[in-house]
Amino acid sequence: MTHIATNSNYNAEQFSNKVAAIKLLRQVAGTGLKEAKDAIENAMQGETVELDSLFNARDPAHMNAVRDLEALGFTMNSKGLKTVIILESVKQSAIMATREDNYVLAKLLLDVLRDYDDLCDKGEAR
Repeated sequence: MTHIATNSNYNAEQFSNKVAAIKLLRQVAGTGLKEAKDAIENAMQGETVELDSLFNARDPAHMNAVRDLEALGFTMNSKGLKTVIILESVKQSAIMATREDNYVLAKLLLDVLRDYDDLCDKGEAR
């Protein structure tokens, strides 16, 4: 489930990129034209809109589109996006542990990443 709302970059008086926002949302969430248009228009009115999304937080193109939406003044909130952020943090922590010669911690963190990848392969990851 993905939510979209406006963020601090959004300025209703200067906003002129509704078409661009709709295109980006369609790219990110895999929605139809009407659903994306309604979601953007409702978000522009201050609502937080919930979408049944095909959002793939591991896809760099999706992440770039999310950043572009944020620049236009919209925030995407997705459980998948949070998962990617957490996994990136675990990865960075493993790298730091290795640099500090804490190989036990590094191995544990890398095991977490490997276990998550195994769950993804089985279709069980959330």
